[in-house]
Amino acid sequence: MSARHFIDKAKRYYSQRI
Repeated sequence: MSARHFIDKAKRYYSQRI
């Protein structure tokens, strides 16, 4: 599990939600 991958996915998901 990569933390960077998780952050990238979370950032994209969060950006789309806002």
